[in-house]
Amino acid sequence: MFGFLDMLGTYKQRKVARWEDVATQVVIDTCAVTDSDQPYETGIERGGHPWVIVQTYPSKEMAQQGHAAWVALAEQGKLPRQLKHGGSATLAKILVSLGGNLDEEVDH
Repeated sequence: MFGFLDMLGTYKQRKVARWEDVATQVVIDTCAVTDSDQPYETGIERGGHPWVIVQTYPSKEMAQQGHAAWVALAEQGKLPRQLKHGGSATLAKILVSLGGNLDEEVDH
């Protein structure tokens, strides 16, 4: 249930790729996770807004491809203003069970 605790202090080992644009304040991060239905995920943070897990992947290769696709969108200025949660982390499931709604789009 608390598999996310296994990830503490190991980001350097789990990191697949990270992209940052200081001008637009966008960070796109893809890494391995232990608390999700899929072993890899991409998250986006924009302008100090909370992270949104936008996509999960079954393999490192697919995570690298997915990361590159999100970065391409950001570099072209085509990153959607509203991002939809696409993660399945245990912590997210707990929040949903407490009444949270991860299906809504987050205005970023």
